[in-house]
Amino acid sequence: MEAMIAQFPEIAVITLHGPYVSEPRVPTPLFPVWYTANELFGPFFTGMMEGLTGAALKIDGGELYHLRSADEFTRSYNWRKFTLPSDTFNCAFIPAALRPAWPGKCSIGFGVYDRPFGGAAMDPTIARTTIANALRQADRYVWFYTEGATFLKPASAGGASAVWVDAIRKALADAATSTAPAGPAAPSHFAAAATSSSAVDLTWWDMSNNETGFEIERKTGATGTWAKVLTTGANVSTIDDTGLAASTSFVYRARAVSSTGASTYSNEATATTAAPPAPVPAAPSHLVATATSASAIDLAWWDMSNDETTFEIERKTGSAGTWSKVLTTGANVSTIDDTGLASSTTYYYRLRAVNSSGPSAYSAEASATTKAPAGPVPAAPTHMSIRTRIVGRIGVTWWDMSSNETGFQVQRKTGSSGTWALLATMGANVSIHDDYTVASGRTYYYRVRSVNGNGASAWSNEISTTAP
Repeated sequence: MEAMIAQFPEIAVITLHGPYVSEPRVPTPLFPVWYTANELFGPFFTGMMEGLTGAALKIDGGELYHLRSADEFTRSYNWRKFTLPSDTFNCAFIPAALRPAWPGKCSIGFGVYDRPFGGAAMDPTIARTTIANALRQADRYVWFYTEGATFLKPASAGGASAVWVDAIRKALADAATSTAPAGPAAPSHFAAAATSSSAVDLTWWDMSNNETGFEIERKTGATGTWAKVLTTGANVSTIDDTGLAASTSFVYRARAVSSTGASTYSNEATATTAAPPAPVPAAPSHLVATATSASAIDLAWWDMSNDETTFEIERKTGSAGTWSKVLTTGANVSTIDDTGLASSTTYYYRLRAVNSSGPSAYSAEASATTKAPAGPVPAAPTHMSIRTRIVGRIGVTWWDMSSNETGFQVQRKTGSSGTWALLATMGANVSIHDDYTVASGRTYYYRVRSVNGNGASAWSNEISTTAP
C-alpha cells in the first residue's frame, strides 16, 4: 500500500469485502456465516489500512448482495465503519492504535446484483429501491453486478430490457432527490443476564453513529406492560438494572434515540433474578457469665434465632483486652463452660449466631471473675506421646507428674489450624487414652492437663500424627 501511495498519493483501493468477513462475531442477519470462512481477508484489509497516508482511501466494497431495505444498508454501513473498529468491540486483528483513524480512512461501498441472492428476491422493481438505498448510504462507490442481460447493448440486440434500464435510471433519480431516514439505526444483539437476586446486566451492539443515547424498556414477565426504566448517553453498549425483585422474570428491549427521532426496538431479552439469600440469624440475648471455680466460667444465653448453624463465643481479659474467638458450639445450644482460665481474673464475653449468609450482631457483653484458688492445682503431665497408631484408632500416653489430681482432660484438634476441643475426661492416676473417632488420612493434635477442685494445670506438650 505504501508503494502504491508513493506513485499515486490519492489512490482509492477497492476490496470486495472488509474485515467483517474474518470476524466470527459479526451480526449474521447482515453478514451471512459463510463469509467468516475467509480468515485472511480481515488481516489483509487491516494491513492495507495501516499503510494508508495522506488522501489515499481504502474502500470496503461490501459485496453483500442480500441487502434490500434502507435500514439494512444503514446498519451494515455503521457496523463496518464504526462498530467493528471500536474499542468496545475490540476486534482481534485491528490494532488499538488504528481504531481512531479507521472511519476517516475506510470508505464504505456496496454491490448490487441483478439476480436473487441468499433468499432475497430480485426484479426491476426491487432493483430500483435497492440501488437507491445503496447509493444513499455509500460513501463513494456502488457497483451493479449483472449476470442477466448486458447493459452494454440495446434490447434489440439482446441487451437489458427497457424495464430494467428504466429501473436503473429511476434508482439514480431516487437517490439524487431523496435522503435516507434521519433516525438512528436500531441496536442489535441485545442480551440480558441476571447477576444477583436484585440486578440484571444488559448489553447490546451499537449499530448507529448518530444517536444521542439509548432508551431501555422493561416489563415484568411476558404479559407485563412496557415502561422506560433506563437511559444512557451515546456510544454506550452496557448498563446494569438494579433494585429488582428476587426470583422474578424481566423482559427488556432497547432503542437508539437522536434529535431526529428514535430507531425501531432491538430484539427482546429475558432474565430471571436469583432467589434472595437466606437472612443472617438474629443475635442471641441475655448473655450471663458465672465463675464456677478458680479456672472456669459458665456461660448461658437466650437463643433468639431458628436458623443458626453455630454460635461463636469471643473473650477478652480485662476491659482493655483484645477480643478473640475462644469457643464455638452447634445450633440450638445455649450454654457452655470456658475452662483452663487463670484464677482471680476478670474475663469479658460476647457471642453471635452464624449461618451460611453470615453472622448476626453480637450479644451484649457479660463478665465474671474467676475465684481465688482454694489450694494448689496439680502439676502438669509431661512426656505426651503416641503409643498406638492403627486404622481407626490412635492411642496417646503421658507421665502423671502430680499426686493431687482428681482427673485428666484430653483435648484434640484436627490439623494445625484447627480448634482445640475436649476429647475425653479421665480419672485420677490414668496415663493413657485411645481415640476411636479418627478418620484415615487426617492429622490430629493432642494435649492433656491434670485437674482438681482448685483448678487445672498447664497443658502438656503437644503431639501430632496422621491416622493411617
